[in-house]
Amino acid sequence: MFWRATWQVFLAGALSGAVLTAGTGAVFVWWKSAAQQSAPQRSAEEETVYDACLAQGRNTASCDALLRILRASRNAARPWEKYAPQPHGPSVDDLPPLTPQEREQWERLPSPPAK
Repeated sequence: MFWRATWQVFLAGALSGAVLTAGTGAVFVWWKSAAQQSAPQRSAEEETVYDACLAQGRNTASCDALLRILRASRNAARPWEKYAPQPHGPSVDDLPPLTPQEREQWERLPSPPAK
């Protein structure tokens, strides 16, 4: 059968190859656009850090790891932000109310000596 290949067989092979190539290309474009939409959103400060990291010749995996470390260190410092002094000076009104655990610790403190 294939030893008598004519232009019809060639045309069928070319058309099926074109359809397969177009389908593969469409899947690739769809996959890449879905991956870009799910890319992490960065703040302007994080974009600056990321760009500087890439400019130093590092790869994207190491720069992503750097951003994760920076986010983790910021998140670790956040619980203490409520106790940080405000620019206008410390105020008791600026502090959040005590949690039950903090109130219990406060009550267990020894009272100051009487004068």
